[in-house]
Amino acid sequence: MIGKTFKVVIDGSAYGNNAKYCDPLYNAHIADPFSVYFNKKVYYIANKPLKKHVEGIVIAIANKGNPTEKLILAPLNTVYYSPEIRSRISRIKNQGSYHLKCLYEKSCGAIVFNDLSKERYFLVIKNTNGKYWGFPKGHIEIGETEEQTAIREVKEETNLDVTILDGFRKTNSYQIGKNVNKKVVIFLAKSRSKDVRVQFGEVEKFKWLKRKDVYAALNHQNDLKIFKSALAWLDKLNFKK
Repeated sequence: MIGKTFKVVIDGSAYGNNAKYCDPLYNAHIADPFSVYFNKKVYYIANKPLKKHVEGIVIAIANKGNPTEKLILAPLNTVYYSPEIRSRISRIKNQGSYHLKCLYEKSCGAIVFNDLSKERYFLVIKNTNGKYWGFPKGHIEIGETEEQTAIREVKEETNLDVTILDGFRKTNSYQIGKNVNKKVVIFLAKSRSKDVRVQFGEVEKFKWLKRKDVYAALNHQNDLKIFKSALAWLDKLNFKK
């Protein structure tokens, strides 16, 4: 269902009298007469004024723990991530808890290094549910900037307090399964400690490695490409302790 397109009819604001105080979210229903979802009630997200009859793509499904799923649509060629969707849904009166599955996912993290010895060391981790070594990262949350997410995720996964270096930001996009488009934003961050305490249940192992050893540890080509860019950036600036 994620990624499927429908013709829909906009029925009005999902917020009632509070509509003018919130980012737009609309009640709508599917208008495709030959679809099994004909007349199904949905939410529709859009920032621009809408016509009554529009086309949309299913960008998320809100499941409240029962067979009834609420489809969330948006205009074609628009991208909304989980925090934005959750922020709008949270303003609906009497909105209960739900599980949200999204077409677009976004995570932020950092290549963490320290200069506590004569040679620079970089941190790599292996998640509990993963097979590969990589960098600390996690999903962006409501109200966070990308940098705030990266700092929080590094802290949660490793207990390190880090400083993001201005000027380095790289992205990596790929597909998970058939219907989820993932975007990862990676920064460079300096740590003044090497005392890692990994997050129980999330991180299985960690290593502080010299740059030449990071090449051998990384499993994904995209991670390796970003790491090479980070090294070139540090070398170009002749970044010191």
